Amino acid sequence: MSNSYPVTPLPYYFKGKELQPTKNNSYTFKEKVEICIKLNQEYKAGILSVGKLVWIWENGRFGKFTVECIIDDMLEKEIIKLNPITLDKRRFREKKGFFDW
Repeated sequence: MSNSYPVTPLPYYFKGKELQPTKNNSYTFKEKVEICIKLNQEYKAGILSVGKLVWIWENGRFGKFTVECIIDDMLEKEIIKLNPITLDKRRFREKKGFFDW
């Protein structure tokens, strides 16, 4: 058994094609917003798999920041126990405290 990931990374498709890299992509502003909204909607509907999140993050695809926010939210809501990228309980960003602006 491999020591790498507990989930199998699956490609994420937008308009029938795999997501383009974060840098040097040909998405318009409208398409970029649409991808972020689609990722959030699929997460809230419960149809976005952790494997797709891992694939987007590992391959540096557009939506990587949104994926990090989704994984942080999943850790906070205890949907997943370990971060599938780091394989521990670390978050990508610390939650703001009461006195943080």
